Amino acid sequence: MEVLKFDLPVEVRSYLREKKIPKDLFFLLASLLFCRRNLDRPESLRPDTDFENDLGMDSLCKLQLVMDIERVFDILIADDMVEHFDTVADVLEYLVKKASKVPEEFSLQG
Repeated sequence: MEVLKFDLPVEVRSYLREKKIPKDLFFLLASLLFCRRNLDRPESLRPDTDFENDLGMDSLCKLQLVMDIERVFDILIADDMVEHFDTVADVLEYLVKKASKVPEEFSLQG
């Protein structure tokens, strides 16, 4: 999977800086969502983007996204956590706590 890179809006950059979330993590999640949901414009993704209301994801789609995240980050996410993933921010903040870093093959730094 190719990780998308695009210009981040000011409010997204501010959010990432405030929450100490690496840009790579945002780009990787955006790329997973782009692949899974065929987003027209991944640059329109915001921390408050709601999976159900904004992206039309049902519980099965969210579960598939979680499985993608588990595979990419080599982590396990408890099934009951999926219920708490309503927005992009929910997933980003979880990953900052649970994943040590963006896997090197997906990092834009290297």
